[in-house]
Amino acid sequence: MPTFVNAATPRKLHTRSRAQGFLLVGALATLALSGCSGSPQEGYVAPASTLTEAPPFMEEVVEELVSYIPPEHIEESWYHPEKDQTRSTMFCSADLDGVSDYITITRGGLMWADDTVDVVEVAKQIEADYSAKPGWIVTRPKVGYSGPEITLHSPGEYMFNVNIDAETGYFAIGGWSPCFPAPPEHSGIDRY
Repeated sequence: MPTFVNAATPRKLHTRSRAQGFLLVGALATLALSGCSGSPQEGYVAPASTLTEAPPFMEEVVEELVSYIPPEHIEESWYHPEKDQTRSTMFCSADLDGVSDYITITRGGLMWADDTVDVVEVAKQIEADYSAKPGWIVTRPKVGYSGPEITLHSPGEYMFNVNIDAETGYFAIGGWSPCFPAPPEHSGIDRY
């Protein structure tokens, strides 16, 4: 992936508190839960998916999105692929076709790029690259790139959000699988 050097005045480094991160994680969880409350739309259900089939695709896409910012230009990161802290399952719905428990797999990461990376250009490149992939649908707010999110929908109904902040270099990724029937041993919010 290309590195997007910021030729403008280096952005001010902001003190980042854990409270900011926890608020964002809470917001992402709220988004995930609000999008999955009640019964999911039938187009968002993938009955053939399982906890062994869905994670590899999630990992592949999240890793690809993270790679848009080279590791040497990441100032701070709360993304650790070797740990399970950002990988979990959540209940997705109830009472769809007589089955009471559906789950969705979530995956995400937070990081801040140093002031040599133009995260606006990174976002534009992600939008262009994923728009060119067959079957992918890319949407974003019409207000432009300063802090909005880009939403990527895969052909298999997976959804990924990329959020940026041009001033701080903030770069966050959230991913959700389609809903699928929970295995019998599943209970509540689990790690996978």
